[in-house]
Amino acid sequence: MSDLEQKRPIKKVQLCHRKRNYRKEWEQDVRFKGWITSSNKGKNITADNSKAKCLACNIEMTAEVTVLKNHSNSAKHMSKTKSLPTQCSITDMFKKTDTTLEHQITIAEMKLTGCLA
Repeated sequence: MSDLEQKRPIKKVQLCHRKRNYRKEWEQDVRFKGWITSSNKGKNITADNSKAKCLACNIEMTAEVTVLKNHSNSAKHMSKTKSLPTQCSITDMFKKTDTTLEHQITIAEMKLTGCLA
Protein backbone atom coordinates (compact mmCIF):
# COMPACT_ATOMS: atom_id res chain seq x y z
CA MET A 1 0.00 0.00 0.00
CA SER A 2 1.17 3.46 -0.70
CA ASP A 3 1.34 6.28 1.82
CA LEU A 4 -1.51 8.03 0.07
CA GLU A 5 -3.92 5.11 0.57
CA GLN A 6 -3.05 4.76 4.25
CA LYS A 7 -3.78 8.40 5.11
CA ARG A 8 -7.30 8.49 3.68
CA PRO A 9 -9.91 8.67 6.42
CA ILE A 10 -12.53 5.96 6.37
CA LYS A 11 -16.00 7.38 5.91
CA LYS A 12 -18.64 6.09 8.22
CA VAL A 13 -22.13 5.91 6.86
CA GLN A 14 -24.72 7.16 9.28
CA LEU A 15 -28.26 6.11 8.77
CA CYS A 16 -30.84 8.79 9.37
CA HIS A 17 -33.32 7.89 12.06
CA ARG A 18 -36.68 9.00 10.75
CA LYS A 19 -38.99 10.59 13.28
CA ARG A 20 -42.13 8.50 13.83
CA ASN A 21 -45.58 9.81 14.67
CA TYR A 22 -48.03 8.43 17.18
CA ARG A 23 -50.72 6.27 15.60
CA LYS A 24 -54.24 6.20 16.98
CA GLU A 25 -54.68 2.54 15.94
CA TRP A 26 -52.07 1.53 18.55
CA GLU A 27 -54.71 2.19 21.19
CA GLN A 28 -56.75 -0.71 19.78
CA ASP A 29 -53.75 -3.05 19.40
CA VAL A 30 -53.88 -5.98 21.84
CA ARG A 31 -50.27 -5.36 22.93
CA PHE A 32 -50.85 -1.71 23.87
CA LYS A 33 -54.58 -1.45 24.57
CA GLY A 34 -55.53 0.18 27.85
CA TRP A 35 -52.25 1.86 28.73
CA ILE A 36 -51.07 3.91 25.73
CA THR A 37 -52.12 7.37 24.61
CA SER A 38 -50.68 10.29 22.72
CA SER A 39 -48.43 12.44 24.89
CA ASN A 40 -49.94 15.68 23.58
CA LYS A 41 -53.55 14.72 24.30
CA GLY A 42 -55.43 17.84 25.27
CA LYS A 43 -52.58 20.06 24.13
CA ASN A 44 -52.18 22.15 21.02
CA ILE A 45 -53.11 20.17 17.90
CA THR A 46 -50.05 21.46 16.04
CA ALA A 47 -47.78 20.15 18.80
CA ASP A 48 -45.16 17.49 18.13
CA ASN A 49 -46.85 14.11 17.79
CA SER A 50 -43.70 11.97 18.05
CA LYS A 51 -44.24 10.86 21.66
CA ALA A 52 -46.47 8.27 23.29
CA LYS A 53 -47.45 8.15 26.96
CA CYS A 54 -47.90 5.15 29.20
CA LEU A 55 -50.94 5.77 31.41
CA ALA A 56 -49.88 3.11 33.92
CA CYS A 57 -46.31 4.33 34.47
CA ASN A 58 -47.00 7.98 33.63
CA ILE A 59 -43.95 8.30 31.38
CA GLU A 60 -43.42 9.55 27.84
CA MET A 61 -41.46 7.67 25.18
CA THR A 62 -40.79 7.97 21.49
CA ALA A 63 -43.67 6.76 19.36
CA GLU A 64 -42.03 3.70 17.83
CA VAL A 65 -43.34 0.16 17.98
CA THR A 66 -40.00 -1.23 19.17
CA VAL A 67 -39.84 1.24 22.04
CA LEU A 68 -43.44 0.45 23.00
CA LYS A 69 -42.79 -3.31 22.91
CA ASN A 70 -39.67 -2.95 25.07
CA HIS A 71 -41.56 -0.78 27.56
CA SER A 72 -44.45 -3.25 27.75
CA ASN A 73 -41.97 -6.01 28.65
CA SER A 74 -40.20 -3.97 31.35
CA ALA A 75 -40.55 -5.03 34.99
CA LYS A 76 -41.84 -1.64 36.12
CA HIS A 77 -44.60 -1.61 33.50
CA MET A 78 -45.63 -5.20 34.19
CA SER A 79 -45.99 -4.55 37.92
CA LYS A 80 -48.01 -1.37 37.29
CA THR A 81 -50.36 -2.99 34.77
CA LYS A 82 -51.23 -6.02 36.91
CA SER A 83 -53.93 -4.01 38.65
CA LEU A 84 -55.26 -2.21 35.57
CA PRO A 85 -57.76 -4.81 34.33
CA THR A 86 -59.31 -5.22 37.77
CA GLN A 87 -59.90 -1.52 38.24
CA CYS A 88 -63.15 -0.10 36.98
CA SER A 89 -63.35 3.46 35.78
CA ILE A 90 -64.96 6.10 37.96
CA THR A 91 -67.72 6.62 35.41
CA ASP A 92 -68.65 2.94 35.65
CA MET A 93 -68.94 3.21 39.42
CA PHE A 94 -71.61 5.90 39.21
CA LYS A 95 -73.68 4.66 36.28
CA LYS A 96 -77.37 5.12 36.75
CA THR A 97 -79.40 1.99 36.96
CA ASP A 98 -82.26 1.27 34.60
CA THR A 99 -85.13 3.50 35.77
CA THR A 100 -87.75 2.76 33.15
CA LEU A 101 -91.32 2.42 34.35
CA GLU A 102 -91.45 -1.28 33.50
CA HIS A 103 -88.29 -1.93 35.53
CA GLN A 104 -89.66 0.01 38.50
CA ILE A 105 -92.92 -1.97 38.35
CA THR A 106 -90.98 -5.25 38.29
CA ILE A 107 -88.95 -4.22 41.35
CA ALA A 108 -92.11 -3.14 43.22
CA GLU A 109 -93.84 -6.45 42.41
CA MET A 110 -90.83 -8.42 43.64
CA LYS A 111 -90.75 -6.47 46.89
CA LEU A 112 -94.50 -6.98 47.36
CA THR A 113 -94.30 -10.73 46.79
CA GLY A 114 -91.37 -10.89 49.20
CA CYS A 115 -93.46 -9.30 51.94
CA LEU A 116 -96.41 -11.62 51.32
CA ALA A 117 -94.40 -14.81 51.28
